[in-house]
Amino acid sequence: MKKVLWLLLAICFVQATPEKAGKEMAELKLALLKYNGGGDWYANPTSLPNLSRFCNLHLGMALNPDYATVDVGSFDLFNYPFVHMTGHGNV
Repeated sequence: MKKVLWLLLAICFVQATPEKAGKEMAELKLALLKYNGGGDWYANPTSLPNLSRFCNLHLGMALNPDYATVDVGSFDLFNYPFVHMTGHGNV
């Protein structure tokens, strides 16, 4: 009886796993926050690609080295898991 139960649990587990199991993780894309009022929001254009490569290499993440630029009031802001803000001045 226990063997049958374990077999049924194993079959359920195999059926419940997503089709992409074992494949590469989906890439996450970072965003750079663009704001008015000065402040060099566009400074250091290599910082986000470098951060992505470092996290992929040392932390086993799947970050896309290409990043998006989003405005402060844009709804696109919520499409990215991480938004980078740099510079100074009024936001």
